[in-house]
Amino acid sequence: MYCDATAEPWNKNFNMYTYISKELPEVVEKYFHVAKGVRSITGHSMGGNGSLLIAARNPDLYKSVSAFAPICSQSTGKNGFTNNAMKAYFSNNPEQAKLFDCTEQIKSATKVPVGLVDFATHDEYQIDLMPELLIQALGETGHNKNIKVRWQEGYDHGFYFLSTFYEEHVAFHAHHLYK
Repeated sequence: MYCDATAEPWNKNFNMYTYISKELPEVVEKYFHVAKGVRSITGHSMGGNGSLLIAARNPDLYKSVSAFAPICSQSTGKNGFTNNAMKAYFSNNPEQAKLFDCTEQIKSATKVPVGLVDFATHDEYQIDLMPELLIQALGETGHNKNIKVRWQEGYDHGFYFLSTFYEEHVAFHAHHLYK
């Protein structure tokens, strides 16, 4: 599928939100032997932001959510990741960016599915990820009862971090999918 990186995500060639939350599950449920409507979602970095915001917007569609080192507040425009996202995707419009910001979506969610979020203590992008904003939003909304945040000592943003803890995330989702 074609993706124009400079396109506004809400109205041009490819809409990742719709693809992940609607189109992909429809294809999987149509062509694979899976239970319809029994879903979980996970992601890493920008995909971690996406998994959390999609789950927060659609809590009844997902039994569980997890994320590895999610970008936690792209609508702030206060760091390298968010500055680039604000320019490329949102025309420097913070209100539009909030629609695709997991922290903002969690703040406005009345409920969220059970979740697991892992951050790495030696993540070279930690200052850009802004995990403190997600943790604060989870606490302020009471969603910290459903979404557990963990810090993994000695890991960075890369492959070994994911490969070490991915099995735990799969087991976490399996447990909640089959409850």
